[in-house]
Formats: sequence, structure tokens, C-alpha cells
Amino acid sequence: MRSLCYIAAILGITSGKAANVMIDMRPVKESKRMKVRITGYWPGEDEWSSRYQSSTGTRLRAGRHCAVDPDIIPLWSKIKILNGKREWVAVDTGTAVKSRKASRGRMPVVDVFAASEAQFNAMRLPKVATVEVSK
Repeated sequence: MRSLCYIAAILGITSGKAANVMIDMRPVKESKRMKVRITGYWPGEDEWSSRYQSSTGTRLRAGRHCAVDPDIIPLWSKIKILNGKREWVAVDTGTAVKSRKASRGRMPVVDVFAASEAQFNAMRLPKVATVEVSK
């Protein structure tokens, strides 16, 4: 596994001196593959999705964001179905996703956010798929 160094320098605007320097020495994890159950949710199912608000505070975007169990798939990870073109960002979580309700506890659940039930059905996503998770 290779490690990368990310250096972020934030310069002070008024003084012209470096105000803060952060160095991230954590190793970058390679992408991993796993079999998941894919479900969907849309505005109107609960009060949070009706307001387009995720558990991380991010405004939900249809077809772009999804909910995952952060113990299995880290938040802000990119999720892509193998041999597929769609990619989602994991920005949300929920009790049904954490309990793996849709898969009856057998496999992790990826809950895709859509604008409506019709849009989710139009995506024609498989119920069970192998996905690639990358940071």
C-alpha cells in the first residue's frame, strides 16, 4: 500500500504569513469491492429526505448521493457498480441501512437517493450488485 502526503497551507489574508499548516500522513486505502443490496429513497419518505437534508448536513442531490452504514463503507466514499456508469457519494446514513433491513442482515445496504420513485425505477439498478468503494 502506498502512502501519499497531502499538504494544505492556509495563508492569512491580512498578515501575509502562514496561519496554519496541516499535513495528512494517513495511508490512502485502495478501492475495495463488495456485494451489496441496492435500495432507493426519495423525498416524502421521511422528514429529512423531504427537506433534502442528509445526516452529514449535506443537501441531497438525486442520482448523486446515497446512504450507507459508516461502519462498513466510510462516509464521503465514492461507490460505483462494477461495469456500470453511475457513481454515488456516500453522504447519508440511517437506521434501516445500519440494520441491513432490506437484505435481512445478510449484506450491506446502499440506499440511493432519487427525485421520485419513478426516477429510481427508471435507473434500472440491480437489487444485488458488486460495487467498488473508493475514497
